[in-house]
Amino acid sequence: MVTLKVRSRAGRSVGSVRFVNFALICFTKSQLSTIQVVSWQLNKLESKITLFHDMDNVVMRVRELLKRSKQRLLLEQVKYFSWPLTV
Repeated sequence: MVTLKVRSRAGRSVGSVRFVNFALICFTKSQLSTIQVVSWQLNKLESKITLFHDMDNVVMRVRELLKRSKQRLLLEQVKYFSWPLTV
């Protein structure tokens, strides 16, 4: 990696610009097929992770609904059992 300092006309440092040297990479057919398999597996893994994320969202929503229902039922139970005391 090469770093160049950029200076203004007054000579003050304005910042730096970085350049990355990329080497020319050549692959054999077996390496290309391996890369394709790995790429395919990564795509498959990404789709599974997306599915798990969506399922997690569904489970969290259901959990919240159940929590609200439980609170509502407990409140109704308290009202029901306290009813003879209020009459």
